[in-house]
Amino acid sequence: MSSPRNSLRPQDILIALKLSLLSKSENWTQAQMAQSLGISAAEVAFSLRRLKKHHLVNLNELKINPGAFCEFLIHGVKYVFPADIGRLVRGIPTGSSHPTLVKKLRVPPEQVLVWPHPDGEMRGQSLQPIYSSAPFAAKNDPKLYELLSLLDTIRVGGARETKLASEIIEKLLLKSEK
Repeated sequence: MSSPRNSLRPQDILIALKLSLLSKSENWTQAQMAQSLGISAAEVAFSLRRLKKHHLVNLNELKINPGAFCEFLIHGVKYVFPADIGRLVRGIPTGSSHPTLVKKLRVPPEQVLVWPHPDGEMRGQSLQPIYSSAPFAAKNDPKLYELLSLLDTIRVGGARETKLASEIIEKLLLKSEK
């Protein structure tokens, strides 16, 4: 039986998404990753160990296991880390309101989803991000922002939105396997 200390945590998903964007040739430290994500270096170390235990990363190669991670994102995250949608707030567009998807899905104004944030440019229903520092990390990394928004689409979307987001995530994450 797995102890709570070894269970996946929301920050593990954020860290694995960031790791999926780093090429093997990039030299990075846990401290640099921590700074870019707005979390502690110690938490990055703990997270990488948990991700390895769950076979979602290969620490020898310093990369995600694309097939396993993609499968978990598409089929598991919404059950392990369910979305919490709240009241209307100002924030950063996410989910199907992200620029990658909004053009393809034509989201009505009353269905806009945002991460609550004082510097946000839109009003919409609040959606708690997978981890509290995700908006900070997303502001510094457009590709990470896209992946987090696609993940949010899977966490809250209907069949059509989820299918589209899943296809895009598969394309982005599995490209490194080919």
